[in-house]
Amino acid sequence: MENGLKPYEEYKQTNIVWNEKTPLHWEVKRGKEIFKYKKEINSKYQCSNILSLTLKGVVKNSENNPIGLVPKDYATYQIFEKGDLVFKLIDLENYKTSRVGFVNQRGIMSPAYIRLQSYVGCNNKYFYYQYYDLYLRGVYNKLGEGVRSTLSGKDLLNLRIVVPPKEEQDQIVRYLDSKLSKINKFFRAKKKQVKLLKELKQAIINQAVTKGLDPNVKIKPSGIEWLGDIPEGWEVRRIKTIVKNTAITTTQKDEDDIYIGLENVESWSGRIINASTETVFDSTAKKYNDGNILFGKLRPYLAKVTIPSKKGVCSGEFLVLETLSGDLYNKFVEYLLRSNSIIELISMSTYGAKMPRAEWDFIGNIKIGLPSLNEQQEIVTYIEAKTRTIDKAIESIKKQIDIITEYRTSLISNVVTGKVDVRGIEVEDFIEESEEDFEDLEEPELLEENIEMGEEE
Repeated sequence: MENGLKPYEEYKQTNIVWNEKTPLHWEVKRGKEIFKYKKEINSKYQCSNILSLTLKGVVKNSENNPIGLVPKDYATYQIFEKGDLVFKLIDLENYKTSRVGFVNQRGIMSPAYIRLQSYVGCNNKYFYYQYYDLYLRGVYNKLGEGVRSTLSGKDLLNLRIVVPPKEEQDQIVRYLDSKLSKINKFFRAKKKQVKLLKELKQAIINQAVTKGLDPNVKIKPSGIEWLGDIPEGWEVRRIKTIVKNTAITTTQKDEDDIYIGLENVESWSGRIINASTETVFDSTAKKYNDGNILFGKLRPYLAKVTIPSKKGVCSGEFLVLETLSGDLYNKFVEYLLRSNSIIELISMSTYGAKMPRAEWDFIGNIKIGLPSLNEQQEIVTYIEAKTRTIDKAIESIKKQIDIITEYRTSLISNVVTGKVDVRGIEVEDFIEESEEDFEDLEEPELLEENIEMGEEE
């Protein structure tokens, strides 16, 4: 049990598959006995405060620099009031997107979302925590399995929920708010450490691939504004003279070929995550061979650059690059293309406000400084030695975050379902944080998912 918390004295069966028992004095009701499904469209532009449901919760969005897809007209959006619950129960095959939010201010959000308002005296935030627990346990995804892959407002309101007395709802909210405030501060501190370590790693890479390893080497002007001076023995070359864009498209793959999507490449590290031979793709992909360099051209600021270890197929949003001669080390080119300087330069060239993409014509014409093959190999060896310790430190911190994340999930579940009794527990004072305070709470990969799924039309 959580930190010595005890269970209630007596329990009863609920006939709820995902919550079999509840304290004896708690009620079991359907959501429609407490909440109503309401949709109020912003047809007369009654409200201009744009909100988004993200993995960080319900956050204030910007009309000028929005997160996610934007509508042609905000008159199609629906109005939410402070204290409402918001649900995104579409595309339920996707386990990595936000599903449940608590609205802290009046605003407008996508018409695809479900809005619930209570019409009996209750603490809405308690029920937010209960519905959020179902999200953490993947209950909505399981209920949406099959052809539909979606749940309606009616489906949601028909779900059975447990209902403690109002004073217990209030105490549970106070307890969880206090505990989660501390956990979020821990997350923020740890993720700030990760961010600083990643910045240090990128600085090491950027310096090595643009200036070399010898601080005392003779230098010469490169004639390239962004690059400045380079070691005297380096050549000035355009990227298209060292790699070619192969662009061999396909609509199918061999049985043992893995498929790599943008989501399978970790930003800034090139690590390939969860790529599989079983992935089915329904659009044109590209073939690549082992040793090719994949460069993510969609949102290039995410720096998704990698070298797969075996041949396969990848998303059409990658450029597939092949080195043009034997005096080029593909690993050096990978580090060069993923360096801060190159990524910033390419990002400034993108087109498309919602889904910015880079073009090979621009990338290929970028001028860079190129050392000899021997020096390329020395630079790669140096980078990997210097960053190995940093990577270990990052992984150690991530493991700490994972442990506390698991604790957070079990804490919420055990408290809101009545597995533990928090009545009479003294709650420490805490400062309630606004949504904006959670800017650094999520991993870049999760934030990226938010960007793509922040609004659904």
